Amino acid sequence: MLDNATYQKYLDEARSSAMARLGDSPVYNAESENETLRRNLLDQINNRKKFSYNINEDGLYNVYRDKYIQQGRMAMRDTMGQVAALTGGYGNSYGQAVGQQAYDRALQNLNDVVPQLYGQAFSMYQEEGNQLQKQYAMASDLVGEDWTKYRAAVSDWQTNRAVAEEQAQAAAKAAYQLEADAYKNLTTLIGSTGYIPTEEELATAGMSVEAAAALRTEYLRATKQLKKKSSGGGGGGGGGGSSGSSSSSESSGTGNGTSGGATQAAAQAGRQAAIDKSAIANATTRGEVARAAASAKSNGSISSSQYNAIMKTVH
Repeated sequence: MLDNATYQKYLDEARSSAMARLGDSPVYNAESENETLRRNLLDQINNRKKFSYNINEDGLYNVYRDKYIQQGRMAMRDTMGQVAALTGGYGNSYGQAVGQQAYDRALQNLNDVVPQLYGQAFSMYQEEGNQLQKQYAMASDLVGEDWTKYRAAVSDWQTNRAVAEEQAQAAAKAAYQLEADAYKNLTTLIGSTGYIPTEEELATAGMSVEAAAALRTEYLRATKQLKKKSSGGGGGGGGGGSSGSSSSSESSGTGNGTSGGATQAAAQAGRQAAIDKSAIANATTRGEVARAAASAKSNGSISSSQYNAIMKTVH
């Protein structure tokens, strides 16, 4: 008997098949290349050191320092030479003082460069920060595009899942209806002919062996083909009745020998037909049914159409 459990079985099978074809729902990759780049850039921005400037660590400052020291020494030497020339080639404390002043003026030019170098270093620091912000913005845009694609993929998957669910329900209903129709047709066939179904037919109809046997038993009972146990008393009574009938017939004085012979032949044929039909009804295998049907046809107990109908049930 078909029920909701049968439909649910078909629905579960159809869903399982549909989901296998559909696959799992898309998963967002939180460790993608773009997401990793974005996080790294954010860490660089958040953990960036504050600006500081050390002239001794500034390579450009060292270049300027070497240059101005050299210029100061040259200026000091030239000035001291000029003073010595004015004093007849002899150096004196005045010449040294004037030369030192020339040296100091050259080094003062180096000190004037420091603010400029500081400003350049600060500008470079700011530009570096701006570049990090730009790179972070670009990485964030790429992550945003990835997220948009992911949401679109999820939306498509959900749409396809809804379609798959509709298809699964339709397939389950169709399979259920096929089995229901097969069950109904097989029930009708057994109930009207006593048909013995194959295992494949039982499986297609979702009918148990016990249910099929019960239907066939009901058919045999309804057509009075079930083999009944006979008792000794019953048999004697039947014989007595037959004898009484015979005596009555004889006392009727018809004297019609032809009619009496026909009656006996008909009675014999009826008994043979009962025996043959009982043999068919009580056959337990297909081979037994086929042999009993062939014997019944040969004895004239069943018609050709009845024989053909019975043989269809065993093939």
